[in-house]
Amino acid sequence: MGLETNKLSSLWKDRAVIEINVAVLHSFQKQNVTIMDHHSAAESFMKYMQNEYRLRGGCPADWVWLVPPISGSITPVFHQEMLNYVLTPFYYYQVDAWKTHVWHDEKRRPKKREIKFRVLAKAAFFASTLMRKTMAARTKATVIYATETGKSETLANNLCALFNCAFNTKVLCMDEYKLSDLEKETLLLVVTSTFGNGDSPGNGKKLKNALFTLKKLSKKFRYAVFGLGSTMYPEFCAFAHAIDQKLAQLGASPLTQTGEGDELNGQEEAFRSWAVNAFKTACETFDIRGKNSIQLPKVYTSNETWNPKNYRIAHDSQTLDLSKALGNIHAKDVIPMKLKFRQNLQSLKSSRVTILLKLSCETNQEVHYLPGEHVGIFPGNQPELVSGIIEYVKDAPPTDQTIRLETCNDGGYWTSDKKIPPCTLSQALTYFLDVTTPPSQHLLKKFSQLATEEGDKHRLEVLCHSSEEYNKWKFFNSPTILEVLKEFPSTQVSTSFLLTQLPLLKPRYYSISSSRDMTPKEIHLTVAVVNYRTRDGQGPLHHGVCSTWLNTIDLKETVPCFVRSASGFQLPKDPATPCILIGPGTGIAPLRSFWQQRLYDLEKKGTVGITPMRSPVPPGTPFIQKCQLHDAVFTNLTYKQHVIHPHSSATWGAEGGRGRA
Repeated sequence: MGLETNKLSSLWKDRAVIEINVAVLHSFQKQNVTIMDHHSAAESFMKYMQNEYRLRGGCPADWVWLVPPISGSITPVFHQEMLNYVLTPFYYYQVDAWKTHVWHDEKRRPKKREIKFRVLAKAAFFASTLMRKTMAARTKATVIYATETGKSETLANNLCALFNCAFNTKVLCMDEYKLSDLEKETLLLVVTSTFGNGDSPGNGKKLKNALFTLKKLSKKFRYAVFGLGSTMYPEFCAFAHAIDQKLAQLGASPLTQTGEGDELNGQEEAFRSWAVNAFKTACETFDIRGKNSIQLPKVYTSNETWNPKNYRIAHDSQTLDLSKALGNIHAKDVIPMKLKFRQNLQSLKSSRVTILLKLSCETNQEVHYLPGEHVGIFPGNQPELVSGIIEYVKDAPPTDQTIRLETCNDGGYWTSDKKIPPCTLSQALTYFLDVTTPPSQHLLKKFSQLATEEGDKHRLEVLCHSSEEYNKWKFFNSPTILEVLKEFPSTQVSTSFLLTQLPLLKPRYYSISSSRDMTPKEIHLTVAVVNYRTRDGQGPLHHGVCSTWLNTIDLKETVPCFVRSASGFQLPKDPATPCILIGPGTGIAPLRSFWQQRLYDLEKKGTVGITPMRSPVPPGTPFIQKCQLHDAVFTNLTYKQHVIHPHSSATWGAEGGRGRA
């Protein structure tokens, strides 16, 4: 019909409904079947109403039922005042007799079987006793997890459900686990991610510090460890391997090899495979009765192929609260900051871009942080990337239409999916879904189901089954989802496919470059804007998701973020303690927060320790006044140890044996 469905002002909905009515009337008339249009029906009622008023002085009518839903305002009944009342005699709809029947003889009323509370309580107590005895007879197992994003917690709960099929299993977060309970364990299962440079997540630090001080265990037990991480970072699953090595050093026996889940390549599939293997090994090790007939939970047995019948898209009218939605998805206390200031710190001659950002909190929320801590930013994908993907979606809804994803459960009932909140497709692809990370082999397998051309299907199947071919393709192209759709154009993706199969867009972490005492209700960041070309420099230009977003959004735009503590990288509590700040390259960013804090302490408290700067720049350069500092830091090929060595005596003298470096 050539209607402009991408904007409501074209009135495409009205035109479509009119055409449908015309088509229905035409089809009935063509088959010589009597049918009346709503205009004729309205005229007929008006004549009937006039006759009733003339003969009887009135006519009861229900305006809501008489006005047609289409073109109602141009029919005469729309402007006719009506009074709805009942004339007797009148036929009423009878209520179900069995709901209103009054028993005149109570003896004949069917009596419900009464169960006394005492009997019910005894039955419940007996059932719970049987369950307790059954669980007590089982081998005990404990699942502990540490997480930043909530992924490890989800997998730990799935692991607990699996081991509950044969063991008496409980699940705890690492910060809830008592180290003294380690001596009581029979089977310990650990699921943890790795944060930063091989560190533990925030809720795993307490247990890590306590565990690594132990020398040996008086009781030996079995254990298994699964680590989550990304091969994009050098310290892949480092914390999980550190836990494994420490438990083995203490004398515990591994149940199976440490599992690794790469978020870039089939993390959940790797976990399921490891979990089932660990469960079967545990059943063999502890000689579980009936181990060969245990029915595993559905999550470990279901087929992972894409089935569009399990999902549908419904329209919604909710308004998206981005910060609240991100907080619910990632389990973070998200603060909606505003971009107050942005400045390029590089010189005009430099090909690089390094920006200083000032984020301001304009709500009543408190912004608590210490110098040296990190801020997590929830970025948005580039509009060109999002619009390009939408062009390939076969059932893309209108641009401004809020949609809701619904899933069909085992009972055939449709429920709202919690992964993505109600929003437009554009908002989902911009703020919630990762469209820049190369798809995993598991996702490519699902893409192969949607490809209609044999060439595309065959190539996708090769990539999803051959790790060698996949790795060559991924590292050479580093493709975004849009580039994958362009490479395999016959792949017909749907809205529900994108919402359910694409991974979530994760926050990006940056060191805070400001002191809260000096700039209250503000967070400053020093960000290097990332741009690179794939295919050995000959491919398309790729942009860093967060750095590019921060460099292109308008001032006063909302930047959802949260603060993450960094207890191992802070100034001494005593401001009189001397510090030496060493800025290796981009590591200069957090040092700005340190010297701001020392300046504040100097102004307000009067006495602070010496804070000499050691960086690859000429001595005497005014660090605070000159933005050219960043050019020197990012371009000079001077190693920090070469700068420190000539000043070793001064360094030791400044520290006096009690400072920090």
